[in-house]
Amino acid sequence: MRALREARVETARITLQTACAGAGEPLLLVSGTVADLRVRPGPLDWPPPERFTVCSLAPRGQARSHLPPVPYTIPAYAPD
Repeated sequence: MRALREARVETARITLQTACAGAGEPLLLVSGTVADLRVRPGPLDWPPPERFTVCSLAPRGQARSHLPPVPYTIPAYAPD
């Protein structure tokens, strides 16, 4: 499994957990609503590390991303 470079990103609305792995062309992985970057092996363990730098984020309420105090809908993910 690859070593992950993790960071927290502050947006105007929320704090999101991000992770990147690899050392090649950039590739953004947009996962579903139940993404947890802490689970291994995970989506950042592919493709080969010399081909891509794969980056992803944990959506609101998942993994170490902020959980808003009020109910939220799928369309609320886009501005995050």
